Amino acid sequence: LFQDDKVGGLQLLKDGKWIDVPPLRHSIVINLGDQLEVITNGKYKSVEHRVIAQTDGNRMSIASFYNPGSDAVICPAPALLEKEEKAAEKGAVYPKFVFEDYMKLR
Repeated sequence: LFQDDKVGGLQLLKDGKWIDVPPLRHSIVINLGDQLEVITNGKYKSVEHRVIAQTDGNRMSIASFYNPGSDAVICPAPALLEKEEKAAEKGAVYPKFVFEDYMKLR
């Protein structure tokens, strides 16, 4: 997300509270999304976010999305699972799923 550098409004949900994301000049905000949370087996988290309208000016942001094919199988990356098993951590936190099935639930 390339966001406006003067007018805020973007908020993230953290520990049950909405936190303002201050606009930063020449910055890009990256929301990894649910699929990357699964692929990283929870190492990186998808974040719930929203935009609040501001009265101190117009806000502009440019969003870009990337989705896999509808038949893509999404699951924790095997290489990450192997590292976790060697470190005596738990295995897969998320079950594998087909992307199209996930989109039907959204």
